[in-house]
Amino acid sequence: MQNEQHELLPLSEASRRLGVCLTTLRTWVREGRVPSYRVGKRFIRINWHELLAAIAGKNAERGE
Repeated sequence: MQNEQHELLPLSEASRRLGVCLTTLRTWVREGRVPSYRVGKRFIRINWHELLAAIAGKNAERGE
């Protein structure tokens, strides 16, 4: 669906779905490993499909 392609999640929800610690996901965002979007001054959102693609790309680089 089109809406699912642009689903922006809070970091807490994205980390829960991915099964990683929130701190780990925050580190990946800070280091630029995964794309993120700032909403206002305080909130960061992640596109679920972009997150999966970024992780898949990292795994491919390592040969996994």
